[in-house]
Amino acid sequence: MDPVAYASEVQRLEGELQEVEKNLIATKETAEEMLNTILEFSELVKMASITYKYANPRERHNLLTQAFTELRLANDDFTYDPKEGFLKLFQRHDKKKTHLDEQDVVSGSGGGARTHDPRINSPLLCH
Repeated sequence: MDPVAYASEVQRLEGELQEVEKNLIATKETAEEMLNTILEFSELVKMASITYKYANPRERHNLLTQAFTELRLANDDFTYDPKEGFLKLFQRHDKKKTHLDEQDVVSGSGGGARTHDPRINSPLLCH
């Protein structure tokens, strides 16, 4: 490679590097904004039950219509259809909880609040 071609290649690569760095900074800012939005949403959801408890009927209606498209009560069977933004939040409870690697694990292990993983509940750890 002659010196002119080498200098041209260096300039091209430096330009690409600057473009990548710009995109990286933009992505980092977007990720930080997304994290802040998720944290704010989490706090709002935590406060929703308190807000609902002390809300008047009109305010309760407004809160429910923000989260659900339909609420149904028939023969003591309550069902609901969450709006798209809340769908993933409600679907996380539908996944199986298990300690087997080949199945979905949301958190903990299958069977409830206590873990049933023998590696954790070994006789040596349980006094």
